[in-house]
Amino acid sequence: MRNLSYEAKHSYRIMKTIYETDDGTSAFYEAFDDIEKRKVGIKAVAVAPKDLQKAKSEALTLHRFATMSTSIPALYHTYYDQKQERFYLIMQLIEQGRTLEHMLQGTIPIHQSLQILIDLCDALIPLHQKKYQHRDLKPANIMVQNRNVYLIDFNLTSSKPFKGEGTTFYRSPEQDINSKGVGQDKTDIFSIGVIFYQMVTGHLPVRGQEYVPDRSGKKWRFFTKPIEKNKRVPQEISDLIEKCMQINPNDRPVNANELKRLLIQLKRRVR
Repeated sequence: MRNLSYEAKHSYRIMKTIYETDDGTSAFYEAFDDIEKRKVGIKAVAVAPKDLQKAKSEALTLHRFATMSTSIPALYHTYYDQKQERFYLIMQLIEQGRTLEHMLQGTIPIHQSLQILIDLCDALIPLHQKKYQHRDLKPANIMVQNRNVYLIDFNLTSSKPFKGEGTTFYRSPEQDINSKGVGQDKTDIFSIGVIFYQMVTGHLPVRGQEYVPDRSGKKWRFFTKPIEKNKRVPQEISDLIEKCMQINPNDRPVNANELKRLLIQLKRRVR
């Protein structure tokens, strides 16, 4: 469809709860559209009336980006429940896929890890080109279906990073402070670095343990390299992960496009 609908014209039957946050601000469901006769994904988000226009605007942006990238599920409809103050996004359901979080319970070969991240960069490039960031990249938000990679959940925004957004362990340093003038796409690059670290070592790096800032907050006092966690990690991969996770955003790869290029180079060289 060309336009999003903001009316409850469809009847949806909830089939399965994918997740619900503890604070009740967000949930994702597998459902069935009785009108279109198809399975859909429904994201429910707590949105106050004063923030409704912003939520609708970001939904339209997501709808537009979905037309640019096959890695972003199509957004079919939205609906706002005024009484419950809940904003619903009805979208394409990615079936027979596995979240990267689930895949990380096992071992992912290096070459497959590189390809997944290359495809993830492809999904982010059109967003970054429009000065948008995902801002909550984590394995639970990345779906792998055969050879396709999808971003299945968004905290999409074009504003500067602010304190407390994102997910613990995956958020960038600038998301722990009120950021000023940080490059618009550098937050996602840091999160990819954390995910990459986890993929090749089987260990989620924790701030305060694997990496600790110095008193100035401008560089890491120490950083446990991936190769120190797993001696089989190629040096070039360890170096790229460390570059993505630099405390200074300006020391990271410029954007998803540059990171994709570096990942492709590694995939050609690493055996």
